[in-house]
Amino acid sequence: MRTRRFKAAFRPPTARRLMHFPRSRHSMCAPAGFGLLVLMVVLCGCQGGQKVADESTFERMVGSAPGSPEAAPERRRGALWYQIEANSTRLEVHVRLLDPPDRASFFLPGPWAGRTDFADNISIQGASSNDGPVPFTISRSDGRIDVESDDAEWIQLDYAVALRHQSDERARFHPRFADGVAFAYGPAFIVLPSEQISRQVSDIPIEVRAPSDWRLLATWQHIRSAQSQAVEGSSVHGFMAPTPGALRDAFVAAGADIELYRPESVSGDSQLTVGFAPAMEVDRQEYGERIAQLVRAYRQRFGDLGPATAFVRPLEEANPSRRRGVGRRGGFVVEVSETQPLDSKTLLLLAHEAFHLWNGHHLTPEPSAEQATRWFKEGVTHYLALKTLAELGLLSREEVLRELSRAGSYYQRNPAARRRKSSTADRARLPYDKGVLLAVALDATLLADSEGRVGLDDWVRHLIEQMGDAGNAYDAEDLRSTLVEVAGTSSSRAAKLWDEHVAGAKPLEPARVFERAGLHWLESSEQSKARLLPVKRDKSPFGHMFPADTSQ
Repeated sequence: MRTRRFKAAFRPPTARRLMHFPRSRHSMCAPAGFGLLVLMVVLCGCQGGQKVADESTFERMVGSAPGSPEAAPERRRGALWYQIEANSTRLEVHVRLLDPPDRASFFLPGPWAGRTDFADNISIQGASSNDGPVPFTISRSDGRIDVESDDAEWIQLDYAVALRHQSDERARFHPRFADGVAFAYGPAFIVLPSEQISRQVSDIPIEVRAPSDWRLLATWQHIRSAQSQAVEGSSVHGFMAPTPGALRDAFVAAGADIELYRPESVSGDSQLTVGFAPAMEVDRQEYGERIAQLVRAYRQRFGDLGPATAFVRPLEEANPSRRRGVGRRGGFVVEVSETQPLDSKTLLLLAHEAFHLWNGHHLTPEPSAEQATRWFKEGVTHYLALKTLAELGLLSREEVLRELSRAGSYYQRNPAARRRKSSTADRARLPYDKGVLLAVALDATLLADSEGRVGLDDWVRHLIEQMGDAGNAYDAEDLRSTLVEVAGTSSSRAAKLWDEHVAGAKPLEPARVFERAGLHWLESSEQSKARLLPVKRDKSPFGHMFPADTSQ
């Protein structure tokens, strides 16, 4: 293991500007250049002619992010700050921690989205405190940075993130500058303090500084924007993240030619912003209106989580027919070809990624339960996206049946479904198709046993209210217990299905799953693809699941 120890003798000009004024340990004095506090708090006089932010004013203006639980009493609000300076070659990031321990540990980005090389883009520029430069050590093999505070009032870590410029699959998740847009996912560039420190902080101010002619999108809660008082020709945008987890579960995009669409048709006070990369030649208004329609439907059914942000960017691979998406807390990204029409597959991608705001980034699994419950995060999300599109009249019943049949066919052919030798692609695909089939079976069972009064939507809404809104992660037992609770006196069939196919190892049989829903499955042959036919009978579960064909 290579560990290097530094006495930081160099601070970039911005860092010197940020740390010009010392501050009292027990006040909220604002460093002169840390513009976010200028944006977000009211300053009052303090001893020695310095300025101090009144703490009560700070909390009234910031508070907790919409939809998040109030910070626990033991958490220190506003004790961790981030400043990000964006340009076309790199992001310069300054992380400040108030009242640090004698030695504070920070960690470089680790594995995410199948990549392990995000830390290669990061160079550490220095560490300092209110008394000047401080020693720090770097262990690249552990991804760890230790900063010695020596009883300092605050410490600051400065680092730079190189933006890649190539447009290919390998650069998809890396911070990059392409098409005139600086773009980065939080897990790929955010350096976080240790878990011990992270558990103690909340309401994290984030300042993003960029050229004044750049437009900026981010999934953090936006507070306000203004011209920078420190750097001429720059604007500063103030955001707030309720927790370090929310800080990381984000994306940020900035560029002069990003087009923003803010539909007025979204109900309630929560804003929706849809951004388009300059290269996108799609019908932007149509995309924006459909995203707004989906978000509105989800908010009405599953609760308003606050402002949401979506970004549509070009697909970074050779196959133009592919469509890809990434959900984040408070927003999502979709990647399609530059001229992609809004067909049924693209609508389903939008609906899937939009619902991940609720299921996947608000309602989340325990890390130890991530793999075992992935079918719920992905497959149930896909099924409810399908239902929502049908209810909005954006998909026909024929398209719904085709998508359900496709999931059944993929599952039937997947060796991983029967725990046989399988490829990485097979294992990655399985949770989606298994989840759709389980969602069909559970929805049909709940609706049939309750005579249409209770369905899968009620179970998911109950989970969001009981777990997501409370900030609690779930495991498999939480999913089962809430299912039984929602099903009530008619829970025996749903519980049996769970015990056999979720807790147990019994593979699903697509034909029986669809029969439970009132559908007849014609398996594929050499001459034809698999397809589903509704069975004509009174009180068919499928009639409750997809009430009518109202597609346009």
